[in-house]
Amino acid sequence: MNKNVIAIDGPVAAGKSIIGQRVAARLGFRYFDTGVIYRSVAWVVRSRRIDELNESQIELVASQMRLDLDTENTNVVIVNGVRVSDELKSQEVTRLSSIVAALSGVRNSMVSLQRGIIDHGDVVMVGRDIGTVIAPDAELKIYLTASVESRATRRFNDLISQGSQTSFDQVLDETISRDERDSSRSDSPLAIATDAIEIDNSEMTIEQTVNAILEHYQI
Repeated sequence: MNKNVIAIDGPVAAGKSIIGQRVAARLGFRYFDTGVIYRSVAWVVRSRRIDELNESQIELVASQMRLDLDTENTNVVIVNGVRVSDELKSQEVTRLSSIVAALSGVRNSMVSLQRGIIDHGDVVMVGRDIGTVIAPDAELKIYLTASVESRATRRFNDLISQGSQTSFDQVLDETISRDERDSSRSDSPLAIATDAIEIDNSEMTIEQTVNAILEHYQI
């Protein structure tokens, strides 16, 4: 068992990032969002105008990418020497990230990085295959979910706050498509670990969700 490792998995816009950050802060653990890895790859692919169907070029980007974390600001990562933050949250990068994450070559390049972080313990790691692939021996596995309408609403509100001109219907369609893509990919699909605790936070606040996770960790 990986002691002091909490794995939080779940679909897009389930609140994994903010909830994972707060759980980590309450426990004095490190926090790592594996989605940042794939969004970083997507950002580089988009910046270099690489065709999203060019799998070999995308896998090459992943194998050569240098990624460093800003230890003082969890919202900032350093990709190939460039500090990026909000760029990784754009609608296009988010869409593209699920495409690059489905590529075996990309995932294989990133697995060792993720497992190296887990080896040091005292970490809350969030993603889509933490409890099933990256840390199957995590001390606590949480599968965080919510109705697709609730998640689309959260994502829509985030995008509007960033100045996006998107519509709710478009975000809802993208959320449904993202769920289907993440669940059906051949390599490490989104799935609930057999020993994970499922929490549906459709009607829960962030703090209520955090407290629910901490209660399970302390049992």
